[in-house]
Amino acid sequence: MSVIVISGAGSGIGRAIVKDLSHGNKGRKFVLLGRNKDKLLQTASECKIENRSWIFDSDTTDAHRIRELIYQNKLEEEEYEGIIANAGIIKKNNYNEDDIFEEVIRTNLKGPYILVNEFLPLLKNSSEGYRSIVLISSVLNRLGVSQISAYSASKSGQIGLMRSWANELAQYNILVNAVSPGWVETRMAINTLEEIAENQGLEYNQIKDQVLREQMMHKMALPEEVAALVSFLFSKKQRSITGQNLHINNGAFMS
Repeated sequence: MSVIVISGAGSGIGRAIVKDLSHGNKGRKFVLLGRNKDKLLQTASECKIENRSWIFDSDTTDAHRIRELIYQNKLEEEEYEGIIANAGIIKKNNYNEDDIFEEVIRTNLKGPYILVNEFLPLLKNSSEGYRSIVLISSVLNRLGVSQISAYSASKSGQIGLMRSWANELAQYNILVNAVSPGWVETRMAINTLEEIAENQGLEYNQIKDQVLREQMMHKMALPEEVAALVSFLFSKKQRSITGQNLHINNGAFMS
């Protein structure tokens, strides 16, 4: 049985990815990371992987803690199929004494950097044929939105990480890609729209309609759609996609 590591697995896109990767495949085990253990347990229960998963309520920016979890649980003895860096936060930031720029960069950019590098020796040494690393980024690595410069910078930085790793790890048959969603029907998206609506003195449905009018398809994606794309990247149906920033954004822009 091979192991897939996924951060931010407690809800939204992360939970949908675990569901898709585990559905009909009992030969996979999972390392689920997140900040809320109850939500991680719920993911494991819904996906019926309680007996083939490790659950860690750990911050991915804490390298010492991740290393400790690996060796305390003898995870170095497992075979690895891949790593999915999905954990992230989106917050408004402004340059002042309360600026949360560093917090966002630490979570969204340093977190994936640490997570991947801590598990990378295990992935390299795995006897699995082709393996994958997927970073869940954002359409905002291509588009700019006011007052979330930290988030945009962090997601753009992920693309630099992905491209460097794709080049560096090709010799080990490790494929590295980014999946960059636009608006997705998740609690994080709802919270963001509610904040925008409050700041502009509008109703939630008003701001949602306004945002979706800017999408070619006038709708949000579902977490399951993002999960299906990630699953394809992990499937044996493809062994040639690497170094790519794959957008799923209902036509927010054309590349």
